[in-house]
Amino acid sequence: MHRSSSRFGAAGAAALILLPLSLVLPAVDVAVAAAPSTVSCTAPSGPLPSTAVVGGFHGVTPERLVDTRQAQPVPPGCWLRVPVPASVPANAEVLALTVTSDRALEPGFLTVHGCGSGLSELSNVNVRPEGPTANLAVVAIDATRETCIFSDGGTDLIVDLVGWFGPGGSPFQEFAPRRAVDTRQPSLRPPGVTGAPSVGQFVEIPRAMLGVPADAEAVVVNLTITQATGYGYLTAFPCGDDPPNTSNVNYNVGVDRANTSIMALGPQGSLCVRLSESSAHVIVDVNGWFGGTTGIHYAARTQRIADSRNGLGGWSGTFAPG
Repeated sequence: MHRSSSRFGAAGAAALILLPLSLVLPAVDVAVAAAPSTVSCTAPSGPLPSTAVVGGFHGVTPERLVDTRQAQPVPPGCWLRVPVPASVPANAEVLALTVTSDRALEPGFLTVHGCGSGLSELSNVNVRPEGPTANLAVVAIDATRETCIFSDGGTDLIVDLVGWFGPGGSPFQEFAPRRAVDTRQPSLRPPGVTGAPSVGQFVEIPRAMLGVPADAEAVVVNLTITQATGYGYLTAFPCGDDPPNTSNVNYNVGVDRANTSIMALGPQGSLCVRLSESSAHVIVDVNGWFGGTTGIHYAARTQRIADSRNGLGGWSGTFAPG
């Protein structure tokens, strides 16, 4: 049985709701060491966390934390426990992760939560057995300093860190969503791009195309792949850094794939993307940015707010086209 989707990402539901909150930001603590990831079939227990006060966003060059394809998959009904990495300081309160399922034998779902609480009735990724499936997960850090990822049907899991929320970070700035890049349209192609980007081509999306000001340090983007010539994946990262061994969107022939992410920008305010394996057209929609000295800070809370299957939130019944 699949659990429904929500506001973050196209592949599944993110269980964390971010609420506006003002905040005084203390100094940043030093990082702490992290233990290796483990698989457990013993259910975590504890109450769901209450609303947690957090600071702004700290973007990073994406970092791969776990890839179970190099060991053993997570069995059905079990959890992957991922410690907070040493690169994240002790006073961080929320992680932003890309969670990818691969080599699943059947459809299913993933639920991402702090290991100090029990399993909630929420989902973050709806798993497809025909190929990798990724989604953004924003999860509060609890006293265990471990993120638990539950798989109902069993799958390999890949977990990439894209940033964290906590003291001293950048506040969020809202604006109307806008299409920044569409390589199918000449007027929306980044410099040096003449059509579908080729394999390994570095595509630099300058600040002006993203439509964000000089003090923007990160962006919330929806990354879409269409008209792919074969299998592959897209990696987004701050321009100026070496491309990381991470992925944001997995794609294949004849299937459009999208994923939401929060991505740090390079020193010149630009975002880079690169395709592996096969060429494809790339679409980038910008939904907001992080930066400046004032803006929206957050409270983090796990809660389902709408489900059209049962009328929760005022939505009832299937949606008609359009």
